[in-house]
Parts: sequence; structure tokens; C-alpha cells
Amino acid sequence: MVEVGSFAGESTEEFLKHTKISHLHAVDPWLGGYDKNDPASEWYLLPAIEAEFDERMKPFAGRFTKHRMSSAEAIHLFPDHSLDFVYIDALHTYDSVRVDIDIWRPKIRPGAFIGGHDYDSNFPGVIRAVNESFGQPDHIFSERSWIKRVL
Repeated sequence: MVEVGSFAGESTEEFLKHTKISHLHAVDPWLGGYDKNDPASEWYLLPAIEAEFDERMKPFAGRFTKHRMSSAEAIHLFPDHSLDFVYIDALHTYDSVRVDIDIWRPKIRPGAFIGGHDYDSNFPGVIRAVNESFGQPDHIFSERSWIKRVL
């Protein structure tokens, strides 16, 4: 599994605690100032957020790999059709989500899954990118995650 956008590791922890995922690759540059139109890019002290991620992941040593890089940099680490699941929760603009879907989709093996977070009206770019890429998701979860089987 690859998680694109790990931030403080809340969802990373949930995936490792509550699923049978044997290994998770957490991809995040942990850098602020990435988007002048996104207040979150300046709200958080990213070194502190990364330290929170590192602390949260201590119990899962050996089951995850931290990749301190962008999605576009990490894509080259994985062969096509090699992943069972990609979860996108990085930038929330239409263009960013669409690019992440487009570059990660070939990395997923046929019959496996792609998903992400923040599929709700607060993030219209996420909804538009997902719907244009796949039509409606197969399922939308109560905490606003979405999932789609890749055929």
C-alpha cells in the first residue's frame, strides 16, 4: 500500500492497526508553503507534524517505510501493477488530486483499489477529480474517504 499524504500519521496508524496490510509506504514531503491558496500550507509547523508522525509510527517499525518526498518523486519507486492499494490524501485542489490519480493509477494491479480522503462539499476539487476519473466511487465512508476498484 502507498499512502500519498501522511501528515501526522492518523490514517497511517489506522491502516496499520486495523487492516492486514503487510507493508505501507508513507509518502509526504512534510514541507509547508506548498500552495498560497491553501491556508493549511502555512497553518502547521511541519517539523512538529513530522515528529508526531515519527512518534505515532514507532509501534509499527518494520511494517512501513517513510518516504520524505513528493508524490511525483515517489512514483518512480514502484513498478506498474505492483500495488494493492493507493490512498490519496495530499493536496486537495482539483489539479493536484487529478495528477495524483493519473500518476498512481498505473501502479495499481488490476482488481486492486485506489481511494482517498475528503470526498465532501468542503473540497469540490476532490469530488470533481474523482468523478471525472472514475465516475462515482464504489463507496464513500462516513469519515469522507472514498474507494474505487481498478479494473
